[in-house]
Amino acid sequence: MNPAERQKLFRAERARQWKLGVDLKVRTRETVLSLLDAAATNIAARLAGEPSEWEAYRLPLLQTEVRRQMSIFQGASSEAVIGGLRDGWDLGQALVDAPLKGVGIDLASALPRLNSQVLLAMQSFATDRIADIATSTVNKVNAELAQVIMGTQTPFQAAGKVAAHLGKDSPSASRATTIVNDEVGRAYSLAGQERMVQAKAMLPGLRKQWRRSGKREARVAHMMADGQVVKPDEPFLIGGHKLMCPRDPAAPIGQTINCGCTSLPIMKSWEVMHPAEKPFSDQEIATNRDARTVKDARQQDLAQTARQLVADLAAGKARPQGRFFTAGQIDPQIQKVLAQRGHQVATVDIALGDRQIVHMQRQHKKARGAAVPPELIEQLPDILSRPLAVFLEEGKRGPSLHYMVQVPNDPERAASFIVHLRQKNPSMRHSAHNWVETASMVTRKAVASNPALIKVVGAV
Repeated sequence: MNPAERQKLFRAERARQWKLGVDLKVRTRETVLSLLDAAATNIAARLAGEPSEWEAYRLPLLQTEVRRQMSIFQGASSEAVIGGLRDGWDLGQALVDAPLKGVGIDLASALPRLNSQVLLAMQSFATDRIADIATSTVNKVNAELAQVIMGTQTPFQAAGKVAAHLGKDSPSASRATTIVNDEVGRAYSLAGQERMVQAKAMLPGLRKQWRRSGKREARVAHMMADGQVVKPDEPFLIGGHKLMCPRDPAAPIGQTINCGCTSLPIMKSWEVMHPAEKPFSDQEIATNRDARTVKDARQQDLAQTARQLVADLAAGKARPQGRFFTAGQIDPQIQKVLAQRGHQVATVDIALGDRQIVHMQRQHKKARGAAVPPELIEQLPDILSRPLAVFLEEGKRGPSLHYMVQVPNDPERAASFIVHLRQKNPSMRHSAHNWVETASMVTRKAVASNPALIKVVGAV
């Protein structure tokens, strides 16, 4: 199996396993909400059958019925949530095991099963939370029934308020949804985290990557963290907090409640789709203010990182960490020209690594005047979106794009950022990222006279 085939199989199985985890939360949530709706329907039916003139003796009978219905809800919902956590625990482990098994690495035969005591504790906690929903709902509904006896509202009015306490838009339904999402998701994340820690000795190249949920109302800090890659036993840094995984029980509740993010297993030596943060779609940018805020913050982060690396390099202490940034995307017009020449790119994203930033500023490049001005590296997202010109080079290593930008106070020269293109493999549908390989100062005359450079857009 060659690397492209291995990556294809690994990524496909990982995507399948991730979807199984999402589907599990949806199924468990729908089950719990349907049980709550059934309780509401039964209580409303009992109220509808009562005469308009109530006597005090009816109240205990109705309260008993309310408690009975909510007891049914509690028992069945607890069973559903316990099953959801158990399945989430298994699927969290499978998120690590199954993609690796598909490429010939069998963790299950080499590693022990995860400690079930953690799962049992989580199941106990989740059922307590379900019980609290039942108890608080009984109290609220019975309070409404008492208002009927006191004559402050009619049975019809009480029925409407009971529906409000139990309906799909009620606080009870909202709490049930949160419990399922948080607890099933937490079991899934913790199992995956523990499995990756178990496997790290067997697979030194194993890493985990934070992926944002894509929800419209996602936290800015979680969107900013998208793409972080760390070792299995190291925490992600999320909004100044250290989280071992999404919904980490040791993290502040503000960083975990209703979180839909995922920690994905990756192999350091394998190429990864979106090695940095996943870019926002045009629709997300247009409709989500937080997405626009995060996009601007990411550009600032790239600029600050480049500035610090250049300063550290000058001081002889540059230490790139293997970070990647999504610096831009290939413009549709450029994609069209590439397609006309038979180049189908795997993705439009353009990544920039911190090691490439250091490479652009190496001493021997500076000594011969080939190093681009550091401030242009900081402005790379703007350069890639609005270049002076773009040329295509069809070399032995594959095609690359040369993005040209005017250098201030130097009319004879331009800065050239070379983006190595990764193309689709029709037989394996393998895709990876395009990346900024290097950058150099070039003369306009040399560019114009170089027969290997094919003009795509603009002119120098």
